Amino acid sequence: MIAVERAFVTGAPLAWSIIQIYYSAFYAAHAIVRILGRSCTYLPTTTASHLQQVFTTVGVAPPFALHAGQYGCGVSGTEVLITPLPSSGSSGSHASFWRYFVAESQTLSSQFLAGPLPSADAQDASARLIALQLSISRGQLPGGWLSHIRNEVQYRHGLGSWFPTAQSPKRKTQLAALLKSWSRGDPVHSVQRGSTSEDLLEFTSACLFLVCICRGLIVDLADRSPRKGKSFVDYGPAKLLRQRAG
Repeated sequence: MIAVERAFVTGAPLAWSIIQIYYSAFYAAHAIVRILGRSCTYLPTTTASHLQQVFTTVGVAPPFALHAGQYGCGVSGTEVLITPLPSSGSSGSHASFWRYFVAESQTLSSQFLAGPLPSADAQDASARLIALQLSISRGQLPGGWLSHIRNEVQYRHGLGSWFPTAQSPKRKTQLAALLKSWSRGDPVHSVQRGSTSEDLLEFTSACLFLVCICRGLIVDLADRSPRKGKSFVDYGPAKLLRQRAG
């Protein structure tokens, strides 16, 4: 993220910075969902076929037709739940994941309000998640706005991100200032929603928020582990964060 921040200021290709930010957010969102005991997983044709063979071998009918596609997976007590997700059609697997993420975060928003947090903290956390959901589901693209912006930049060379068009120096400075909060490890970043003319600001803000949430969860898990300093989280992702901060 620090390298991307510099790119906004130094004049490095803005488009690649936007693409990097998007993928940082995309994988951070996957990590967030998995930390919460869920996942959105793509099963290729070969895997779906092998699972079908296993069901046939043990003489059990699968609860639904197995085919290549996106599946929502979760753990409830001792049960593992798998649910086929609606086809994303021409919008692609990324949009399918973002719809799944929005649904999971909506459940989390409600849990905040009904949970043990003090009322003001619960309302604040819920409001921040709702702002994120609104950005991800902006316009006529339910669950697909972030991937829509990335597609506009990567495949259509839009939004003034490629030569010879360009964002104004003022806008690039605003984008860099947003990213600077990541380099400070801002724990209370929130999505800055805006008008159509501020698409990149809202996009950057939403992506940054997702990365901040992911980082915060990793640090919190490492701190709360009864094996603090020796847990899987501490040896894995938390160690990587420390190395990046060094």
